[in-house]
Amino acid sequence: MTSQIPIPGVKHGERSILTVIDERAKQAPESPWVSVPVDERDLAKGWKDITFAKFANAINHAARWLDKNLPPSTEAFQTFAYTGPRDLRYPILAVAAGKLGKVYVGMLMVTSMAGFIHTVIVLGPSSPPSPHTTQAIIQYGKVEGAMLPPSLIEGLCSTPTGLSSLRNLEFIQYIGAPLSKNTGNKLSSHVRLAPSIGSTEAGGYFVELRNDVEDWEYITFQPKAGAIFEHRYAGLHELIFVRHPKDQSMQSIFLVHPDKDRFETKDLWTEHPDRKGLWKISGRTDDYVYLKCGEGLHASTLEPVIKSHELVKAALIGGHGRASPVLLIELTDNAHVDPKDDTDRLAFIGSLEPYLTRVSALCHPAVRLSKDLILFAKPDKPFKRTIKDTIARAQTLKLYEKEIEDLDPSPRLL
Repeated sequence: MTSQIPIPGVKHGERSILTVIDERAKQAPESPWVSVPVDERDLAKGWKDITFAKFANAINHAARWLDKNLPPSTEAFQTFAYTGPRDLRYPILAVAAGKLGKVYVGMLMVTSMAGFIHTVIVLGPSSPPSPHTTQAIIQYGKVEGAMLPPSLIEGLCSTPTGLSSLRNLEFIQYIGAPLSKNTGNKLSSHVRLAPSIGSTEAGGYFVELRNDVEDWEYITFQPKAGAIFEHRYAGLHELIFVRHPKDQSMQSIFLVHPDKDRFETKDLWTEHPDRKGLWKISGRTDDYVYLKCGEGLHASTLEPVIKSHELVKAALIGGHGRASPVLLIELTDNAHVDPKDDTDRLAFIGSLEPYLTRVSALCHPAVRLSKDLILFAKPDKPFKRTIKDTIARAQTLKLYEKEIEDLDPSPRLL
């Protein structure tokens, strides 16, 4: 099943968020914008709605406060920054800035979506989310669908009650990173899975909404998105957006780059082997690990294979400029493997061999992973992660630079 855009009655690309909020506040002032916990310390007390009328009123108050307190400026778009508790002040200030023609710099929240897709966003506490808290939000917030990072989804799937709470939803959108095959397969026959994909410059990508039990990780772009795929090598294609000659309503990238007619995303995708037109993101053109032998590998296309091991929380392949690639593994919290213990370490590496074999089948013989070049993340040095909860590749490899050097002391090609 797919759903096409444009949606009848909606003027896509013709309204600003300011217009949408004001329209909702006038036409349906008591309609809910978001729902927040009654008591963050006791989520069992339930949630309360914040209406569009209250949202619009708060924006107007914030705009007056900003106008009074920001220093005078002759800039066309004066910039200001804000940081504070993870609450509704962020979207209120962001929209207020737009009303004044100013530029807000700070964290953005998904709350603006509610105005466009006519749904109520259920927010959790201001503290960082955990699987336990997320399960409580789903239960007491009467959530019908969820937008979650894969790390939270995988954490919930590790317990029977968490898995049950996800299976009872109507849909799950996973954001920030791919969802592991094992986790997705636990859910796809019970709940519709939908990747939420985009980039900082282009925003969210316009894709068709699909309900597919088996090929849930693949997507199809809306025709007006202007997405094309150019072959790079070994079945990998780069996603490129090409300007539509008459209609750029689904091409926000060309608002950012008005001088361009095409935009290369550096994202690498693979097409479904049997169902043409279905695509799955597989990595980045800038994730290439170049080795001293002159060959190399695209780390992000191989790491998901290692991560599919049930005890692997995350995997990184490094070794740029070295003789051989190095595999860095972060174990799950319930792995109960002590890498310092020879018996534990060798037993785990033995269980990893089928996954290493699968990776080797995808690589040139000169760049295959070796079980002798495996590092384990230390408890006091967890992988660095971004605000989207994805692995910060460069920072994590830098963090383990000495361990990599000790494991493979051969001279490095700079």
